[in-house]
Parts: sequence; C-alpha cells; structure tokens
Amino acid sequence: MTHEEAEQRVKEFLSLSMDNMYYVYDGDTPEGNYSIRVYQYQEATADSTEHEAFYGFYTVNPQTGEVADAYADLKESN
Repeated sequence: MTHEEAEQRVKEFLSLSMDNMYYVYDGDTPEGNYSIRVYQYQEATADSTEHEAFYGFYTVNPQTGEVADAYADLKESN
C-alpha cells in the first residue's frame, strides 16, 4: 500500500463532510504503520489569521489497510 492509498483509506474511514480537509502522510510509526495527519485549513477572517485546525492522527497498517485512531487509548482513559 502506498502513502497515497493510506491517506485515501483514512479519508474513507472518517467520511467527513467538512470542506478543506487534508489527509497527509506524516511518517512511519515505530511499529511500521503509516501515520496520517488530518486537519482542516481555515482561511483568514476578520477575527483570525489563516491556520490549520488539527483534527487527528490515524495509523494505517500498510499490509492490511486497517485504520486506527492513534489517540484512541488516550481518549478512552479520560
């Protein structure tokens, strides 16, 4: 599986309907999975400058295509 295919898997996994969402390969995890950063680009307004609004990190197993929320364990413990 390529990095681009992994980005597409995360996009399908989340199936977000928000505009300006970006799915970016951000390196490999120590376990050998692909790390995909998801964010929304926010254009400048009268109240703020343009910026990236972080959405989350997801991992994709390049062998199986399985997608996982990289922060799922942290979310469950809170």
